Amino acid sequence: MNITIYEELKQYILKHYRGPEDAVLSSAQAVYGNAAAPLPKAKKTIFSVFSRRSEKKPAQAAPKPEEERDDSTPEGSAPPYGAAAYNESLYYDALPMELYSQSTADYAPLPGGAMSDLEERLKYLDESFSEMLLRKIDEAGITDAECYKRAQLTRGHFNKIKNIKGYRAGKSTVLALVLALRLERGEAAEMLAKAGYAFSPSSKRDLIVEFCIEKGIYDIMQVNEYLLAFDQELLGAV
Repeated sequence: MNITIYEELKQYILKHYRGPEDAVLSSAQAVYGNAAAPLPKAKKTIFSVFSRRSEKKPAQAAPKPEEERDDSTPEGSAPPYGAAAYNESLYYDALPMELYSQSTADYAPLPGGAMSDLEERLKYLDESFSEMLLRKIDEAGITDAECYKRAQLTRGHFNKIKNIKGYRAGKSTVLALVLALRLERGEAAEMLAKAGYAFSPSSKRDLIVEFCIEKGIYDIMQVNEYLLAFDQELLGAV
């Protein structure tokens, strides 16, 4: 691992991370020692964390006496409010199946011309994630096999993404394909959006991948080294 790049990554995470106030570099310190030491800041121990949480926790109210269950409740109807032994899942299991199989004709139509407006809008859907993936593979001048091998995905997994309409790949898979295609930051964000995801400042993994893209680091093995150093989920079939 390049220590200079690692130090830059450490500063990048400390600057952009918006997640819980935890020890950002705890696992990295265990692996790399003082080279991974975080920037100086106010000391916070596990005892101070728990004591602060206990101070904020409101006192628990005295338990209320249990109410007696009304056994006269007819089967298939809701029990009286506040029944101590009420099991919601059992209640819904007892409902007749007709309630779950009503036709859409049983419901009121959308007001005004809302339905026609919705149908018109749905005619202009953007390209899907798999369509963008295949387009970018062609633009990169590589084969499908080169792409999924770079991303450390199996052939079967890649074929699901390619051939099954509506198949939703996981975020780790999408990030691995972003690296395999050597996409820039804007294109990477676009591909994530096609799959229903986004880069998040509250995710250290996302920040690390963003940093690597900005630095032109696309080798997934090298990216995984940095992810491992910060105790984050690795990319690809590892």
